[in-house]
Amino acid sequence: MSILLFIVQLGLSNRLAAIEIDQLSHCAPTATSDSSVAVLDSSHTDMQAWSHVGAYLTGDGSLAPLQKRVGLIGPDKVPGAQCRDCWPFRGALVVKLSDWTQQHVNGLEVKNFSEPVVFGDLKGVEIELKFHSQRSQILDQSELTVRYRQQVSPGALSLVDHGNANLGITLFGGRPRSDSAATLNAEIIIGQDASLVADRWLRVFIPIDEFATYLEQDYQRQPAQLLSNHEQPVLGLRLVAETESGQQLRNVLGDAWHAALPETFKVLDMSLCRIRLLKH
Repeated sequence: MSILLFIVQLGLSNRLAAIEIDQLSHCAPTATSDSSVAVLDSSHTDMQAWSHVGAYLTGDGSLAPLQKRVGLIGPDKVPGAQCRDCWPFRGALVVKLSDWTQQHVNGLEVKNFSEPVVFGDLKGVEIELKFHSQRSQILDQSELTVRYRQQVSPGALSLVDHGNANLGITLFGGRPRSDSAATLNAEIIIGQDASLVADRWLRVFIPIDEFATYLEQDYQRQPAQLLSNHEQPVLGLRLVAETESGQQLRNVLGDAWHAALPETFKVLDMSLCRIRLLKH
């Protein structure tokens, strides 16, 4: 089947792109070949998690029930969760909608691939995943309007998020010995109405040409062409929950934003079975 995904690239407005998605009856084994690099599978499980959730447990307590789920994501031992040849990783990814301070409450990273790879070798990224609707927390546009009534206009809210399931994917380059040297990164946000993609295994392939590539130097980003930096190594892959725009209300409102605005946490509860980098 083919599902139309919203794609948000750095520096560009939202656009639609047709990405081929296979709906799987279960998390089926994927044939391996010399043209792919394993990031996550039954033999490669070195996934690391980072989290700022502890900083929010003393507030209104809204993240307290999520504390265990946004820590280190581990194998899902719930009966029926097992793939044919592995236990999928299960956990929740969280992003803030109001303040940009630690806007990604947590994230996942994999740095040890099955073999080294450079950006110029890549054809794209393939991910097998499942979004779980019952334990996700995604406010739709009308719910966001009610939550921020008389504080934020519907127009400003629509510039930040539309209430879809959005996943940020970043391929980051090798860290140089000098912080002043530029490294290549590739980033994309994919998303869709959660009701269309939740509670089913999906195999998603994203061509590398759909990613926005940029050089990062001294924490500053500069758009860059992949072709001109094709020999740079890929150090790792990062996954985070995202807003549709990749921004928060603080970005949109500017000086009109204030800390008294209630924070909204967007939660994607998901399972990951496999991640591969496909090569040309």
